[in-house]
Amino acid sequence: MAVTIVPITSSTQWLEMRKPNVGCSEVAALFGIHEYLTGFALAARKLGKLPDTVDSAVLKRGRLLEPVARQLLAEERQEWQQIAATDYYCDRDIRFGATPDLFVKDDRGRKGLIQIKTVAPTIFQRKWHNPHTGEIEPPLWIALQAMCEMHLTSADFAVVAALVVDDWALTLETVDVPFLPGLVEEARRKVEAFWVMVDKGELPAPDYGKDAGNLSKVYALAEPDSEIDLTADNELPELVDQVEALRMAKNTAETAMKEAQAKILYKLGDHERGRFAGGLVVAKTVSVKEHMVKGSQYRRMSFKLDRERAA
Repeated sequence: MAVTIVPITSSTQWLEMRKPNVGCSEVAALFGIHEYLTGFALAARKLGKLPDTVDSAVLKRGRLLEPVARQLLAEERQEWQQIAATDYYCDRDIRFGATPDLFVKDDRGRKGLIQIKTVAPTIFQRKWHNPHTGEIEPPLWIALQAMCEMHLTSADFAVVAALVVDDWALTLETVDVPFLPGLVEEARRKVEAFWVMVDKGELPAPDYGKDAGNLSKVYALAEPDSEIDLTADNELPELVDQVEALRMAKNTAETAMKEAQAKILYKLGDHERGRFAGGLVVAKTVSVKEHMVKGSQYRRMSFKLDRERAA
């Protein structure tokens, strides 16, 4: 394995370098375990069928809070000498890249890779703990990212540093990530297979739940007057029946809900709240400002149920 190391000089240059590669932060999508990305979406991005979204509210939060995480890490692990990560690492043979967050050198002279993540307390409690032991454990897709970055940078060890962002406090939790050679080799094989497919202009099978929005974007434009023969597709009639049944059920449910809400509103009259045997119903007046369309007002209804009664 020959890894090319290129200094990062600007965000524009970095974006151009990462375009022809699968990044370590993306490789979990090829396993179907990534939290935010699917293999279908990744391939569509590389083929230019979806925008290469490299920033979001979550990513922006992480980027802005990285210096805070480094400061906390310096305070809590004083035996580590921090080394800024300013290079892009790439195995050009298989088009696999990494942009590390931070390196450290421990008191034994070993080079460590630090993967920094910012996490909300509820997410940390729910997704960062082993359900059997209760011990802190990063999600597999993040651990895989750290392993692959460790592999491409020739680091001696890897640590995930989770900055838990609460309303009142910032807590840094560090977790050692074991290096699993077999898993990294499987990642390399998947990256190679991914590029063989993408270079042919092909897309992998989508995850119809996660990729519903992506599919609507990729296939947004239909060729005028084009038609495909799907008479041999035995699944399609069942899918059409399912969509029609769900559409009817949705319409029926929406009609029933509107009728029930109308009855509740009639009972409330001009009152904003109404206490009933099962709790409290609130229907505040919401004003819609005039903008392009005429301004209006409506009542937004919510319920506070008596949980003991409901049980």
